[in-house]
Amino acid sequence: MWANENRRLQYKIFGDVVTCETTYRTNLYNMPFGLFVGVNNHFQSIIFAGVLVVDETEESFMWAFSEFLRMMVGVAPRTVLIDQNKAMELALNSIMPNTAHRWCKWPVLKKAKKTLGPLYSKKSDFSLEFHKVGNSMLTVDEFEEGWRMLLEKDKLQTHPYMTRLFEAGRSGRSHISKGRPVIKAR
Repeated sequence: MWANENRRLQYKIFGDVVTCETTYRTNLYNMPFGLFVGVNNHFQSIIFAGVLVVDETEESFMWAFSEFLRMMVGVAPRTVLIDQNKAMELALNSIMPNTAHRWCKWPVLKKAKKTLGPLYSKKSDFSLEFHKVGNSMLTVDEFEEGWRMLLEKDKLQTHPYMTRLFEAGRSGRSHISKGRPVIKAR
């Protein structure tokens, strides 16, 4: 893992929300490469730190998050955006228990497109309703009613991916917000 003094200064100023993503073995060393990224006051992405890990296990992520905190003098971000990586979720719960972590919307939608196939196309009613439920519902009751209607209309009550998304929400871990929407993972 590495970060320099300039990256630590940037983190001190802009480190409230951090995205942590790994690319899967796309580098010369065939190892997952991770970046801790934020956004500055000009809406530009800024890299706080980079890390090569042996694998994407809970233990590797625990080490990576611990090292990140050490490099950032023990100051945890308020929110970490992640994909739907369970090992990363568990490591964050352990290392940064007071930090909210949320699922980035982009991987959620990418996986929805992959798992739902033609049902989730740009021109489908399902896609429009799915986005409406995710982006426009203001209360828990509105969300749950919209979700129920969405599943009933397309007979998706037992679809594994849709069930997982809903269960994340039922356990208090789900949230899609406006702007750069995310689904909360905690």
